[in-house]
Amino acid sequence: MATYGRGFTLLELLCSAFIAALLALGSIWGLNAFSERTNRELALRAALGALDRARSLSVIRGNRVAVCMFTVERICSDDWSGTELAVFLDKNQNRQRDRDEEIFYQQAWPAQKTRLRWSNWRNERAITYQPNGSVVSNGTLFIDDNAGNTLHTLVISKPGRVRISSPAPSQ
Repeated sequence: MATYGRGFTLLELLCSAFIAALLALGSIWGLNAFSERTNRELALRAALGALDRARSLSVIRGNRVAVCMFTVERICSDDWSGTELAVFLDKNQNRQRDRDEEIFYQQAWPAQKTRLRWSNWRNERAITYQPNGSVVSNGTLFIDDNAGNTLHTLVISKPGRVRISSPAPSQ
C-alpha cells in the first residue's frame, strides 16, 4: 500500500495567501487611521502647550508675551502658515519679534498634515497675552488639515482662557 506525503493543494495555499493579504491590508488601514489621530492630537497638544506657556510667562514676567507661527526668516506669518510655533516677549507691542525681544519657546510645527489658522476681530497676526494673563483680542485658533477641514477649534476668551470646542463646519 502506497502512502502519499501529506501536503497542501494549490487551492488551499492560494486561499490562505488571500486571507493573509486581507489581514495585512486591514492592519495597514488601521495603522493609517491611528497615525492620523495621533497627528491631530499632537497638533492640539502643541498649540495648547504654547498658549498655556505664553499666558503663564506673561504673568510671571509681568510683560506682554506673544504667540505666532514663525516663517523661515523668524518673523510672524500673517496667515499662520509658518514652520515654527513660537512664544516670545513683545515689549513694544508690535506683535512681531524684534532683535532685542527674547524667545521663550520655539518648536518646529510637529504635525505634518495640519496647519493653524488664527481668526480674531482685530485681524492680528499674533496672540498677545498681557501682564495679567488676559489677551489683547479674543479669537479662535483653528487646527485644520491640509484639505482645509477643521480638526480642532480653540476658543480664546478675553481673560486668556482656552476652551476646546467641537470642530466647526468647513468654511
